[in-house]
Amino acid sequence: MRKHPTPFTSFSLKDTWVVLALAFWSAMVVYGGGMGFPWRLIFESLNHFLVFAVVFSVFLTAVSLVDVSTTLLGRYEWANRRPVRRGLMQAAVGVVGVGLLTYGIGWMMLGWGLDGVFRFVPDTFFGMVYLLQILLVNLVVMFIHGVVRLKSTGATPKDSYLTHLLTLEGSVPVADIQFCYHHCHKMNRVCLREPVRRSDPVVGYTLDELETRLDSDEFMRIAPDLIIHQTAIVDDGVRLPNRNHQVRLVAPYTKIGNDGVEREIAEISISRRRVSQFDQWRKAYRLKASKG
Repeated sequence: MRKHPTPFTSFSLKDTWVVLALAFWSAMVVYGGGMGFPWRLIFESLNHFLVFAVVFSVFLTAVSLVDVSTTLLGRYEWANRRPVRRGLMQAAVGVVGVGLLTYGIGWMMLGWGLDGVFRFVPDTFFGMVYLLQILLVNLVVMFIHGVVRLKSTGATPKDSYLTHLLTLEGSVPVADIQFCYHHCHKMNRVCLREPVRRSDPVVGYTLDELETRLDSDEFMRIAPDLIIHQTAIVDDGVRLPNRNHQVRLVAPYTKIGNDGVEREIAEISISRRRVSQFDQWRKAYRLKASKG
């Protein structure tokens, strides 16, 4: 399942204020809706302020756990092959798993930590509101990660894509990029087209981030460690006996394997699960070029 740019992808859960805002909004909903307390009591009563602080800390934990689980699920190709499968996995881990865990933490903190200061017994209605809010947190986090989008069809606005990439050697126009690849460990590089090509600069983006921020008409992640531009492919390649697809690159790149040996890569094998998407991607590009 391909990630999609959305209006939320301009935010990042790496920003502390985004996490705090999401946790604060969730705490306000549960405090006012699930627990049935007027919000003004937060500022008028110390006991109610402590209760809100507990609910806020619980949701701060929940947002962090949902972010981590969403990131981890995005790394497993088998979990993202079908939208339904990804949705079920997200519901199991992010909604049920995180929801029950943090609900238990909140129940203990309210029941034990504030015992004698404030007494609140969670009921069925509170539990429903809480889990519903956890579901909304999951949806927002998935929008921010670009896993889902508001519309299942339709073109993505061009202004939502990156036009330049910031590298260790300065800003690089996306139009000059042939492909982005994983070089070694956590280091990703971009290969530039001639005549601007020089040593492949290191970028500060992950390939997951680049996959959502580069124009999907021009770029495709044809392998876990490679995002390639249409013009960086010599031809449509050949079908292998194992039903994979092998394509040649206009320029090779180097990659350091787990054994520490640097290898030059000139051909890429596309998994048979990606072959259909690759063929459609190439066909759409050629059709667009013929009309242009």
